[in-house]
Amino acid sequence: MNDTHRLEQEANQLAIEERLAVDVQTTNSDGTRVSSKKCEFCGDPAQYSLAFVLSTVGVRPRRQKCSSVVLICDDCIQTLYESDPQIPEELQNALKRAYTTLNSVPTDHTQRSETQ
Repeated sequence: MNDTHRLEQEANQLAIEERLAVDVQTTNSDGTRVSSKKCEFCGDPAQYSLAFVLSTVGVRPRRQKCSSVVLICDDCIQTLYESDPQIPEELQNALKRAYTTLNSVPTDHTQRSETQ
């Protein structure tokens, strides 16, 4: 592996880790977390940050760039993948799969409460 490829991989991993960083959050009386950041579409509390990864295809070394994030709430993300006619069906399906997968994985909070 050449140094350029290794540096690109490290930069990509760092970008991914930044996207997964936990936002500063507050806690409701029932123990659920609420983000203090707002959805950029409707202004409600954001539960997700949406980013795009753009990669070259068939070019070596592969180049990849992650966009800046867009904060988005649960309702708005569902609207994007269910009914926005401006988004091609392939992109809607990809977003729906990612959203569904993310929400099917137990959170640390859920795992702790199930074991207690």
